[in-house]
Amino acid sequence: MSGAGAGQPRHVLMTTDSVGGVWRYSVDLARALNAAGTRVLLVNVGPEPSDAQRREVATLQQTRLTVLDEKLDWMAERRDELAAIPRRLSRLAEAEAVDLLHLNLPSQACGIRTDLPIVVVSHSCVPTWWDALRREALPDEWRWLFDMNREGLRRADRVLAPTQAHAEALTRVYGTAGNLAIVPNAVEGLCGQPQAMREPFVLAAARWWDEGKNAVVLDQFAERVSWPVRAAGACHGGNGQSFRFSRAEELGPLPGDEVRRLMARAAIFVSPSLYEPFGLAALEAAEAGAALVMADIPTYRELWRDAALFADPRDPSAFADAVEALIADQERRTALATAGRGRAAQFTPKQQMRALQAAYRPLARRTPPPNRCMRAEPMRFVFYTHSLVSDWNHGNAHFLRGIMRELVARGHDAEALEPEDSWSRTNLAEQQGEANVERFGRDFPELTSRTYGPGFDHATALAEADVVVVHEWTDPALVAEIGRLRRDGGRFALLFHDTHHRAVSDHQAIAGMALEDYDAVLAFGETLRRRYQADGWGRRVFTWHEAADDRLFRPLPAEPTGDLVWIGNWGDGERTKEIGEFLIEPARTLGLSGVVHGVRYPAEGIEALREAGLDYRGWIANADVPAAFASHRFTMHIPRRPYVEALPGIPTIRVFEALACGIPLISAPWRDEEDLFRTGSDYLVAADGAEMKSRIRDVLNDPDLAASLVASGLETIRARHTCRHRVDEFFAILSSLDGTQDIAREAAQ
Repeated sequence: MSGAGAGQPRHVLMTTDSVGGVWRYSVDLARALNAAGTRVLLVNVGPEPSDAQRREVATLQQTRLTVLDEKLDWMAERRDELAAIPRRLSRLAEAEAVDLLHLNLPSQACGIRTDLPIVVVSHSCVPTWWDALRREALPDEWRWLFDMNREGLRRADRVLAPTQAHAEALTRVYGTAGNLAIVPNAVEGLCGQPQAMREPFVLAAARWWDEGKNAVVLDQFAERVSWPVRAAGACHGGNGQSFRFSRAEELGPLPGDEVRRLMARAAIFVSPSLYEPFGLAALEAAEAGAALVMADIPTYRELWRDAALFADPRDPSAFADAVEALIADQERRTALATAGRGRAAQFTPKQQMRALQAAYRPLARRTPPPNRCMRAEPMRFVFYTHSLVSDWNHGNAHFLRGIMRELVARGHDAEALEPEDSWSRTNLAEQQGEANVERFGRDFPELTSRTYGPGFDHATALAEADVVVVHEWTDPALVAEIGRLRRDGGRFALLFHDTHHRAVSDHQAIAGMALEDYDAVLAFGETLRRRYQADGWGRRVFTWHEAADDRLFRPLPAEPTGDLVWIGNWGDGERTKEIGEFLIEPARTLGLSGVVHGVRYPAEGIEALREAGLDYRGWIANADVPAAFASHRFTMHIPRRPYVEALPGIPTIRVFEALACGIPLISAPWRDEEDLFRTGSDYLVAADGAEMKSRIRDVLNDPDLAASLVASGLETIRARHTCRHRVDEFFAILSSLDGTQDIAREAAQ
């Protein structure tokens, strides 16, 4: 047999498990890799393979099976139970001289030490399962697994998901995975020509002990249809989970060949799953010629489109009605079966292998491994921003300064382009004086910003750029012009950056942006990313949160001279009530001393602050904020209403900056839906004005509590939310734009 092709690994370590669909996936993939000249070391984690499974692997001439006596992550109760797995995998990889690790659980990459490229595949996981079934925050008892999975996903050089729906679930639950690609699952055509005459029964196949497979609804609708409903698959799980059917016919666990024979006979195949990253059983049933009735979930909609009927998986009557409609209409059954078989033909091992090789190729070429965070040669970055020089009512300037400083520190060239008449810069000059415009150069001497007007030559300005980022406050005509420069041969990556709520508060303004020539959109929160995707704005959309520039925002030695400092603008009526309830009234009642900074306060607002005993001092330069935090005992987060209601889960940048400065923080009602922080440990939340007063008393009167909040908040910022972290993520996103385009192009050939 010939060796591996150019750019392909010669020897792959691939993890597997004997329990579910991962075994089928990994053995089939090993067979295909062997055929392409790549040897495979198949490493089983979890329960030992059966004799039949061992015999199956033994038929593969270039695949060898080894077994690690370790737990699968979803079978463990604590992180330390899995601690040995990364170490043992890296040792195996070194001893066996493999070229690449293909890990079929993200947690297996957590903390692994190797210079070899790592591909992580997410087939499913407890946090995305919980998100789909419970639609609520993950319980604390599973937080350790969430952390391991997220670390493993970030450690990987390439993350593979079987569907776009599951990729979006991963991004929603774990945050941006800029190195993510779609490699669908596959099934070998084993059935030949399907039987013309199908038997009158309905088949379902799954691990029925798994609540996500929704055995309850299958059993309930079974008594409402006129054909027998037969359920193949295990009803008892390894951790004590179980289910007993009372209406559907329980077939129990069956060998794969027997299940496929049933699929070849059944007229209808159903899957009421609430959670399904791919759904291999449905693919096998469609390939066998059964008509499909699928749960109306994103995965099945993506895969089966018009080749199946869909029903609400939480409604037994809806499923029964859909199945009964097919029972009564043989012509429709035949049409759906034909459409399903045609759709299944698009998911073959050959096509899967082509996409996988495209994902492997850039990694197999690596020698030595590159720095993940930056290219070896300097790059030129151009940022179109409302203003870099002025932070007057312009919080994005804080973040952009930190990003540009980090790029410059890494040896890159970064320049901002801002309009000569920006309202932020104009107001800063008019209200605070030109001296405060000029101090930007003293505060940030490493940063460069140029202004542009009507006659500015943007094509020349971008001629040498590698990456161009255009902020959403940029004039729409200029947004379109820059897009045309990209389309007409611009050799830069072009990204659109949204750090505001206009997508929901001024929908038409964003809908009118010409983003079709932009490579990607950067959205500063997951809910905003989903809004862009739902409305079809941009080719690809990534979540890219704001963060603290910890070169500037850090704890300073100082003795507090006041109780409270709040830094925030009035907010165009978007938090007027909240400022009264959570800031002014508690300060008045408790007799707090403190300072408020911000702009655009109406006269009645300033008077209310004065009457509460708070000193209103207007605008503060962002470079002076760390000193302001250091001289007070606590601060607050009072989010604007759109970030509580329409775009929940997006914090103001002041949260990152305050925690980075080591000041206790108390928040008005706000849900950290993306688990950016540790609520209750990094900061406190007050549900109403009365609770805010109570929280303030606790912080002021309990030094241990205040010190704990400071330490925890600092730990979270330094571990996850500095501009260094965001630049790392930015480079991963840029890398994925190139890599994913290559994969898509090669997979389509």
